[in-house]
Amino acid sequence: MTIKPKFVVVSLLFCLLGVAAIFYFSYWFNLKQDRVLIGLADSHFPYPDYTTEELENLYPQNPNENVVTVQTPEQTHAKFITALKAGDITGAVECCVVREEWSRMKTRLLDINKNKKIGMMLADIETIEIEMILPTTAVYTYRITAQGQKFGNSMVFNKNSKGVWLIESF
Repeated sequence: MTIKPKFVVVSLLFCLLGVAAIFYFSYWFNLKQDRVLIGLADSHFPYPDYTTEELENLYPQNPNENVVTVQTPEQTHAKFITALKAGDITGAVECCVVREEWSRMKTRLLDINKNKKIGMMLADIETIEIEMILPTTAVYTYRITAQGQKFGNSMVFNKNSKGVWLIESF
């Protein structure tokens, strides 16, 4: 009994096709699992990629965007000025400044107070004008006078998860 060469060639082609299919599936599976691991695809077979809307719901870009405002930037600014006028630097920082900036801002304000320039600073920042407002960030400008010239500076506010706008920098 002889094996026909056609049969051998067809058998080898099927084996090669099977091996190629296994490698392709392995490659496809690893790609999909990478996307599942980084959160861009569903974890159930056939591991479909999330749509843009699903990604926005899963990973909101600005989580504080839809938070209702409880305290506006103007109210925060007024509290900040009132506390500084009363000489309560710690209170001004803790009520009105973003927590990450507390130590830096407190140090800066204490230096200004030590140099007896807090009155001048208060005169400069007492009046602010809105420059830009976004869902979670607001920029206001204030004018300072230095060496007889007026300059514009910015005061940046960020809305926190409680709906309170806090000073990030000025």
